[in-house]
Amino acid sequence: MTTIDEIRTANLKQLVDGWGGTTKFAERIGKSASQVSQWLNRSLNSVTQRPRVISTTSCREIELVLGLRKGWMDQSNSETSLYEEPNLSSMANAHRSHIVSMGVAAEEFLPIRLVVFQALPGARAYKTEPEEGAEQALSVSSVWIDLKRFTLEALLATKVQGESMEPSLYDGDKIVINTADTTPADGAIFLLIYEDEVVIKRLIRDAGHWWLTSDNVDQRRFHRKVWSGDESPIVGRVVRRETDRI
Repeated sequence: MTTIDEIRTANLKQLVDGWGGTTKFAERIGKSASQVSQWLNRSLNSVTQRPRVISTTSCREIELVLGLRKGWMDQSNSETSLYEEPNLSSMANAHRSHIVSMGVAAEEFLPIRLVVFQALPGARAYKTEPEEGAEQALSVSSVWIDLKRFTLEALLATKVQGESMEPSLYDGDKIVINTADTTPADGAIFLLIYEDEVVIKRLIRDAGHWWLTSDNVDQRRFHRKVWSGDESPIVGRVVRRETDRI
């Protein structure tokens, strides 16, 4: 008899294949590639010696992000083709239809302030200043904000500086920071204050420590560093690039 964990693993493999590999799929759902690989391979937990399986919570998150119906991960979908790249489109369209039926404008684009973050030396704090130039806001869909359950007031936009996060984020990319999300998460990208500088790094949990890591393969230039939340506070989580869909 096929177990729920086996069904979920098979569905996960189908999604990963549809996205062209573990790395691309992990980026799309906001998880680390290593975590997705552990789910696929059912790697043994070093403490419990039990296979690492995808949880119900993670299944619901994947369904929400990819616009799949609730419970899709729990049912056998071996005969189902993913006719198009999984994304938020189907869910967004359903959302638009719903709010149109309620007599509300289907969609609007809301401005998120485009700012420059500046660390305050010795204070483990920061300030923001408006981005110079005519473009001082990044417009995002109200549908996206609703689907993600974000609060507009907690969102700030900024430009990436440097090459440390390539190929995930390139120098000059415009990104959105959710300042309401300051909880460390393995594999997520955050904007932080580190040694009196504003940095954008991926947080990784390894060997009992949190690490600030760069995605750039040149680890001699961009080597990882141990992270302490007390000394290096999180400003917010990177939740969007300007080029993202929806």
